[in-house]
Amino acid sequence: MPKPDFGIRGIVAPGRNGVIRAARRVINSLDNLAETSTSENLESGYQLLIDVRNDILSIGSSFQGSGLTLLNSIISLANSNGQVSNGFTQVYNAIGALDLLVKSGLNTKLRRLVENGVPYIAQQFRNSFAELRKVLRELRNDLQKLQSEVEAAAAEHNDSGAIPSNIVRRHVLTKTQNDVRNDVTNIHSATSAVRFVVQNTLTQLHEADEFLQDIVRKAKREFTEYEEHDLKHFENHVEQLAQSTLSHISEEYGELATSELSAYNQLLPRLRPITGFSDAAPSFDSLLDSYSPAIVSTTQSYYNVTLTFYIGNALNVEEGVEGFFKDNLCKLIRETIRVLIGSKSSDFCFSRISPRVFKLFDQYYYSASQCFRSEKARIRTLLKIVEILAESLLFNLEDLVENLTVCAEMCTDADVCLRRQAGFYDELGGLLLQGYDIIRHLVEHELAASIQRLTACVQATRFTTLHDIHEISHQLRSCDKHGHMHVHRETVLNGCFYYRFWKKMKNPIYGCCYCWVVTILALGYLQGIQGSPRPDFGIDGAINGAVRVIAIAGQTNVTFEDIKPDNITLTTNYTRLYTLRTALSTIATRIATDGQSVTTALETLANSTGSLPIVFNDTLTAVTALQTQLLSGLAPQRTTIQNAVGPAINLMLTDAGKRLQGTLTRLNNQLGSLNASITTAVLVSGSSTIAPEVIRNYVTPVQMAAFKRTLHEFQTDLPLFDHIITLTLKHLQMADTYLSSYMTQAMMAANDALGHYAAFKLNVEPLTMPVENYIFNELTKYRYDELPDIYYLSDLQADTYMKAVLDQFDIAYDDVRISDLSLNFTESFTDYLKKVVVLDDYLDRFFDSQLCEPVRAVLQVLIASGPWAEYCFHKYWPKLDVLLQNAVDDYTKCYQIEEIRLERIFAIVPRLVDQLVYDFQYWADHTATCYDLYLTYADCFKSIGPAYKELALLAVAKQQDLLDLTILETTASYNRIGACFATAKYDLVLSAEKIVSAVAKCETSGPNV
Repeated sequence: MPKPDFGIRGIVAPGRNGVIRAARRVINSLDNLAETSTSENLESGYQLLIDVRNDILSIGSSFQGSGLTLLNSIISLANSNGQVSNGFTQVYNAIGALDLLVKSGLNTKLRRLVENGVPYIAQQFRNSFAELRKVLRELRNDLQKLQSEVEAAAAEHNDSGAIPSNIVRRHVLTKTQNDVRNDVTNIHSATSAVRFVVQNTLTQLHEADEFLQDIVRKAKREFTEYEEHDLKHFENHVEQLAQSTLSHISEEYGELATSELSAYNQLLPRLRPITGFSDAAPSFDSLLDSYSPAIVSTTQSYYNVTLTFYIGNALNVEEGVEGFFKDNLCKLIRETIRVLIGSKSSDFCFSRISPRVFKLFDQYYYSASQCFRSEKARIRTLLKIVEILAESLLFNLEDLVENLTVCAEMCTDADVCLRRQAGFYDELGGLLLQGYDIIRHLVEHELAASIQRLTACVQATRFTTLHDIHEISHQLRSCDKHGHMHVHRETVLNGCFYYRFWKKMKNPIYGCCYCWVVTILALGYLQGIQGSPRPDFGIDGAINGAVRVIAIAGQTNVTFEDIKPDNITLTTNYTRLYTLRTALSTIATRIATDGQSVTTALETLANSTGSLPIVFNDTLTAVTALQTQLLSGLAPQRTTIQNAVGPAINLMLTDAGKRLQGTLTRLNNQLGSLNASITTAVLVSGSSTIAPEVIRNYVTPVQMAAFKRTLHEFQTDLPLFDHIITLTLKHLQMADTYLSSYMTQAMMAANDALGHYAAFKLNVEPLTMPVENYIFNELTKYRYDELPDIYYLSDLQADTYMKAVLDQFDIAYDDVRISDLSLNFTESFTDYLKKVVVLDDYLDRFFDSQLCEPVRAVLQVLIASGPWAEYCFHKYWPKLDVLLQNAVDDYTKCYQIEEIRLERIFAIVPRLVDQLVYDFQYWADHTATCYDLYLTYADCFKSIGPAYKELALLAVAKQQDLLDLTILETTASYNRIGACFATAKYDLVLSAEKIVSAVAKCETSGPNV
C-alpha cells in the first residue's frame, strides 16, 4: 500500500517529500534558536541588560513553541491518510496561533523593549513578523487550494482503496504542491530572520555586559591608582617636605639659640655690674626668648597644624570624584550600551565610541594628577622661601653676644653702649615678631591660594571631561542615526566601482574599464600578424620568423632608448659630479645610438627585398660599429671614471660589455650564415623571387630559431647597461642633493653657533647694569645718606683722628671713584664679550676645512657605486649630520656653562658691596655715641678713629679687590671658553678622521658583522 499523503490514500508527488524536507529544515532552525537561548548569564547585574535578555528569551521561546507546532502539524498533514479536513484543520489552527502570536501576542514584550530604549530591536522583530504573516497568509491560501484538489481526487475515486496515481495527478496539480513547499521554505527565511535578531541581540547583550564589567573594573583600578599614587603621594610628599623644612629650621634655631644663650649667660657676670643693665636686660632677654625652644616648638606645631589642615582641604577637593563620574559618565555608558544592543549600526558605532569612553578615565585622572603635581611643586617652592626667610631672621641674633661683649669690655660708657644696643635689639625683637607674622601671613595666604588654584584646576578638568562626555554622546547619537554613512563614501563611475584607494592600485590592468583597452589592442595585434606576407631579408619571399625578428628588433630599439641618460640637474659646485655625469652620459648615449643603428638595420633587413648582399653588409657594419664602441670607443670616458671614483663602475661596464660582445659576435656569425643561405637559394631559383617551399630548404626553422634566440639575448643584455647608467646617475643625483642640503646645514650650523654668542651676550649684558647700579647706589650712600645725618661734621673735621678718617673716606667714596668703579665693572664685561666674540670668528671656514674630507669620503663611496655604495652612504651620512650638530651643541654648551658660572660673580659682587657698606654703616651712630660724651669724646674719637681710618684705607683695597675679582673671573671665563671651543674643534677633527677611516673600511668590507 502507498504511504498516505495529505489525508488521502494516494501518492502526492513530488509535493509530499518536498514539504516534509522544507518543514524539517525549519524545525532545525527553530532548534538552533533554543541553542542560542542557552547563552551565558550576564554578570554585570545591570538591570536593563537583564530585562532585555529576559524579553528576548521569552520572545524566542514563544516563537519557537508556536513555530514547532505549525511545522509538526504540516509534517503530520503530509503523512496523514484522513480525514482530509481534520489534517488541514490542525494546520490552519497552528497557522492562526502563530499569526496571532506575532500579530499581538508579543506586543507587551515589544513595548517593553521600546520603553527600555532599544526600539530598533522591537522594529526588527516587527519587520520579521510582518514578513512571516505574509508567508502564513500565502501558506493558508495554498493549503486551501491543495485541500480542494485532494478532496476532488478522493471524491472521484470514491473507494476505500488506494487512489490511482493518474487520478491524483489529474486533480492535485504539481504547481500547487510546489507552492505549498515554497511557502514552507519561505517560513524558514522568516524564521531565520527572527533567529538572527534573537541570536545577534543576545551576543550584543553579552558584549555589553563585558563592556560594562571592563569599564567598572577600569574605573575602580584608575581611581585606586589615582587615590593611592597621586593623592596619597601628594599628601605624603607635602608632609615630608613640611617636616623636613620645619625640622631643619628648628635645628638651626635651636643651635643658634643654645649657643647664643650659653654665651650670653657666660657674659652676664660681666654685664650685671654695668649701670643700666637692669633696664637694658629685658630687651636682650625678650630677644633670646623669641628664639627659645618653647617658641620654636609652638611655631612648629602651628605650621604642622596649618599644613595638615591644608592637606585635608586639598584632598577634599577630589572628595566627590566618584559621584561626579556616577552622575555624568554613567549616562554615557548607558547610551553606549543602548547603541550596542539596539542600533542598526551597533558594532560599527560601538567600535568607534567605546575606546573613547575608556580613555575618559585616563584623561581625567592624568589632568587631575597634574593639578596636584603642580601644587606640590608650588608648596615645595613656598617651603623653600619660608626656609630662606626663617634663616634670614637668624641674622638678628647672630651678633648679639659679640656686640654685647664689646660693651662688657668697655672701661667707660659701657652703660651707654648697653642702652644703645638695647635700643637696637629692642627694635630687632619687634622686627623679629613682625617677621614671624609676615612668614605666617605668607604661608596662610599661599596655602589658601593653593587650595583655590587646586579647586579651579580640578574643576576645569571636570568641565573638560564633561565636554568630552557631551561630545562623545553627540557622536554616538550621530553614528546611531547615520551609521556607516557617517564616515564612508563609495562612488560608481561608468559601471566600474572606484573606491578612494583606486589610485593606489599597483596593477591597473585589473581595472574593469582598462581591460577593454587591453583586449582591443590584443585583437589589433592578432589581426596584424594574420595580414599579407611581406618581403624578407633581401628577397621577394616570406621567410618564417621574419615578422618576429622585426618585432624583437623594435623592442630592442626601445630598450636602447631607455639606456639614454635622463637629464639630471646638479646644483652644487662639486666638479667631480659634473665630470662623472658627462662621462656616464656620453657612454650611455654612444651605446644607445650605435645600438639603435643595429636594431634599425635589423628591422630594415628583415623587411627588405634587396639588394643582396648590401642589406646584410649594412647590418654587419652596424654590429661591428657597436662592437668597436664597446671595445675601445669609450676608453677616454672610462679612464675619467677610473680616475674619479676607482674601478667599481668600470667593472660593471666591463661585465655588461663582455656579455654584449659575446652576443654581438654570435649575431655577426648568424647574419653571415643567414646571408649565405639566402644567397644560395637565390642562385638555385635563378631569381630573388622565391617560393616558400624553396626558401624553407635553405633557410631552416632551426637557423631562424637560433637567430631569434640571439636577438632575444641581445635584448636581454641591455637592461644591465640601463641599470648601471641609471644607478650611477641616481647616485650622482643623491650625492648632489645631499651635498646641497649639507652645505645649507653647515651654513645654518655656523650661523647658529655664531648666533649663540648673541644669545650669550643678550643674557649676560642685562645682568651687568643692575650690578653697576647697585655698586653706585650702595657706595654713594656714605656721602649722600650717612654724612648729611652727621650734624656735628665740623667738630669731626676739627679732630685730628676724625679728620684723617674723613679725608680717607672722602678718597675711598669720592663720586668719581665710585662712578669709575661701577663703570669699570661693566667695562670688564664689555671687554670680556669683545674678546669672546673673536673666539668663534671664521667658524664657517673651520667647518669648511674640517668637514670637506669626511663629506668627500661619504659622497665618494656613493658615486663610486661599489657593491656597498648605498649601504655605506646611508650608514655614514647621518653621522655627518650628527657630527655637525654635535659641534654646534658643544659650542652651545661652552656658552651655557660659562653663563651659569658667571652668575656667581653677579651674586658675589653685590655681597662684596654689602660688605663695603658694612664698613660705614654704623659710622654715624658710633661717632654720635662719641660726640654725646661731651667730656671725653676726644678719647672716644681717638679710640675709634684708627679703626675707621683702617676701614677707609681697606675700602680702597676692597674696591680694587672687587674690580680685580671681576677682571680675574672674566679673564678666566674667556680662557675657559677658549679652551672649551678648542676642545669642541679638536673633537670635530677627531670624529671626522674616524668617519673617513670607517667609510674606507665599509667600502671594501661591507657590513661590519
